[in-house]
Amino acid sequence: MAPNYSKLMNKNNVLAGAGALVAIWYIALNRSKNVKHLDRRKIKKTVEEEVKYMISDKSENKTKATVDRKFFIELKQLLNIAVPGWSSPECGLFFLIALSLVSRSMCDLWLIDKGTKIESHIIIKQCIM
Repeated sequence: MAPNYSKLMNKNNVLAGAGALVAIWYIALNRSKNVKHLDRRKIKKTVEEEVKYMISDKSENKTKATVDRKFFIELKQLLNIAVPGWSSPECGLFFLIALSLVSRSMCDLWLIDKGTKIESHIIIKQCIM
């Protein structure tokens, strides 16, 4: 049977719970005000420092991810570790995950198609039985 919590809900328990919630809320409210106040005092940057940071951040040359021979070699090494063989349980798991993702995509496309047809028939007020 489902538990019955109404027996625990008497006047004293409700008042105690409400008082505890108010106390926790008040403590959390004051703590967050103190943290915000301390952060404002500790972190005071001038406008010049902010502009210097933004300019220097954009001038850095960032390396971009590339798909080259090294990437495929490392990918093959990772797959050899993750999937020891074609008959391993890991390979079966990868296959099931790929199959479920493809089937989910096909179901989404089917649902979008049916929804579009229903909406177009509602708009042109055509009833197909």
